[in-house]
Amino acid sequence: MIRRIDPYTGEVFYPKRNNQYFANRQNQIAYNNQKAKEIRDLMANIDNHIRNNWKILVDALKENKFVIRNKDYLLGCGYNFNFFHFTKIIKDEYYFGIYNYGITLLNNGLYKIIKFRGDE
Repeated sequence: MIRRIDPYTGEVFYPKRNNQYFANRQNQIAYNNQKAKEIRDLMANIDNHIRNNWKILVDALKENKFVIRNKDYLLGCGYNFNFFHFTKIIKDEYYFGIYNYGITLLNNGLYKIIKFRGDE
């Protein structure tokens, strides 16, 4: 029989099947949970920045169709310009999008914030 080493615990075992890589089911579950947690931890920082930026855009826009804010206002609220989901061009304006909101730099150094409609 072939001996194998459990990737989670490092223990040596003899597999009962030729496709068995873990000594038992609990080790397999723990190993997969550990790998998933590593991925979640890597993404958590980015997700927190994006969520914070989205909250700032929601608070700034309120019920308006669009608002104009300066960079100091956005930075003071904690907005991080390095984090966004996608880019979109509407009427020759290049928007950085976070969920259903967008922000673009205007010619005078101010920023325009809009909420995207579903049909754009």
